[in-house]
Amino acid sequence: MQIKKGRHYCFTWRRLQPFATKREGSLMIPLENWYDKSFVKHSGWNKLTGVGQIFGVHQNSGRLVWQPNFNKPGYFKIAGYVYSNGIRTDSIFANIKAGEWVNYRVAHNGRWEFMINGVTIRMTGIKPCLPIKLFPYFGGKDKAYYTMEFNFI
Repeated sequence: MQIKKGRHYCFTWRRLQPFATKREGSLMIPLENWYDKSFVKHSGWNKLTGVGQIFGVHQNSGRLVWQPNFNKPGYFKIAGYVYSNGIRTDSIFANIKAGEWVNYRVAHNGRWEFMINGVTIRMTGIKPCLPIKLFPYFGGKDKAYYTMEFNFI
């Protein structure tokens, strides 16, 4: 999957698959996606995957998010990121090396559960109504500075 330069979204026909209650498998973020902090205007979380609400992902959703670890080149910080009734919270819980495959999980079982290679955190938040799969998305304000690849199994 890729996000093209100057865009936010990763286009895939799988976006249209409704009723996803969890996301799990393996993922890898290539080294080419690491960028220096001086490169960005508005540093923030980029989205990897998750489960959201078909009408309003900023209402009730849970996502794994990433950003370069600016203190450790070649590594990415990973956090759980929850919107519950429109209020966002996040919690950093992993640091992964670029180019290495990791196991992941995002699910809602009374609370949001986020896992990377067996390290799990749980966060409170509302389960989405009419849940959908969420795919890679770059930035909040900023768009992708160059085409970025993401690998999922």
